[in-house]
Formats: sequence, structure tokens, C-alpha cells
Amino acid sequence: MRANQRGLSLIELMISMVLGLLILGMTVSVFMGTSRTARTQDAASRLDDSGRFALDSVLRVVRLAGYSNWGGIAGGPRGYQAGTDPVLAGVDGADVTTGFSDSLTMRYYGSGTAVGAADGSVVDCLGNPVPEGATFADRVVNTFSVRLTAGVRELTCDNGSGPVALVSGIDSFQVLYGLDLAGADRVPELWASATDVGVNWDQVVAVRVSLMVAGDANSRGINADSANYSLFDSFYNNAADQGTTYSASAQSADARARLRKVFTGTVFLRNRTSVSDV
Repeated sequence: MRANQRGLSLIELMISMVLGLLILGMTVSVFMGTSRTARTQDAASRLDDSGRFALDSVLRVVRLAGYSNWGGIAGGPRGYQAGTDPVLAGVDGADVTTGFSDSLTMRYYGSGTAVGAADGSVVDCLGNPVPEGATFADRVVNTFSVRLTAGVRELTCDNGSGPVALVSGIDSFQVLYGLDLAGADRVPELWASATDVGVNWDQVVAVRVSLMVAGDANSRGINADSANYSLFDSFYNNAADQGTTYSASAQSADARARLRKVFTGTVFLRNRTSVSDV
């Protein structure tokens, strides 16, 4: 080789190109992995927000079941018609298209300085103020259920004007009822489905709500969901109560590609007293 020769040989050029491609490939791989992780984290965050909102929306209204404005113009509790229109009641799901989701209904009075007026301290499931009432018929009735719209399950609430969608992506909405069988201590000795409660809604002193919420399409990334879910864990095991378990491996490819999470909460019916229940 002459002393004044400049540049790279063919072999050196090929080695440089291979090294460059390897570095570029690793950079692209890291970028794609980071982007996939970021998308999964964003999807998980949205899933948490949806699940918490759905659960809070239901539990907030459950806490109001049986409410009556003791200091209101109407003179305190008006009660309910025992055995016919309890302050809280439910129906077990029987529709496979909604994941055998249950429905849950609450009845309660509003609050205001005059009959027909609302001070905003009591609202329905859609956030509308409920006015002070004077008679049994003045109670607001809110019903939560799940419907299928364009292939997507939605948690809805009906305040008497028709169901309105609150949250989409609800795989299952399940409710258990705590019954005070002793009838004195207001502590639930038995947790049962709506079917098992039968007509004994006046014995219900607590409610446990569980929602399985699914995330966006392909939010799991590359790993398909194959888990078996129990919406009430080991707390409740009743094979006849459809919808309380969920096998991801038995679902469609689209369903297995979604993140999902179970959200559960329990409320004791604080407005169910010996005065307002008669």
C-alpha cells in the first residue's frame, strides 16, 4: 500500500455498515419497546380511571338508598312501602350479551327548603339535584345496568328518563347483598345474590358491588390474556350465579388482547333505620 493512500478498504466498509445496522436495530428495538410500554401504561391509567369512576358512581347512589331529609320541610322520614318498593333491590343478570350483568335499583328522597325545591346536597346518578319530597311517590328511582351498544358493553344509569351510558368497556357488573338474618344488630350474617334474597329486601343491610372493566383494543401489548377471574375472589363461590367468574382464555381474540381489572366496593346502608324502614 502506498504511503499516500487514503479511504477505507471494502472489508472495512462492510464491517462499518454491519456495525451501523446493528446499532440502528438496537436503537429501533429499544424505541419500540419503550413506546409499547408507554402505551400499555397509558391504557392501564385510563382503565383505572374508568373503573374507579364506574365504581364510585354506583356506590355513591347506593349510600343514598333510603335517604330522607330529617330536617326538611316535609317533616323527616316518610318511609317506604314494605315488600313492594324497597329502598334497594336488584335482579340477577340472565343476558349473555351483557356478561350476565346484574341490575341494581335505589330509591330515596331529595333535599330542599321547600317541597319541590332542591338545595343540591342530594343528586341522582346523573348528577341532577333531587328536590325535597312530601309523599312516597316523590322519591327518585335510579337503576344501574349494562347494555350492549355497537358491540361494546356500557354501564348505564336510568333516573326515570331512560338509560344513559356512564362508562364503556364493562365486562361484568355483579352485586351481592348482605342480609341481617338476626334482625337486630344490622350486621350481615349472609351474603347472597338477588335471586337468593327473594322478597326479603327489608333484611338487606349492606351491598357489595364488583365491576370487571376492559381496556382499549390491543392494550395488553403482545401478551394475550389467559387468566381466570373471580369478581368476588374467595369471598363468594356460587356456580349458579353467572357472571361472577370470567375465563379470558374462552373469549375472542379481541377480548384477550385487552387489559382488564376488577373493581370492588362494599357499602353499609346507613339510611336503613328502624324509623325509615316502616
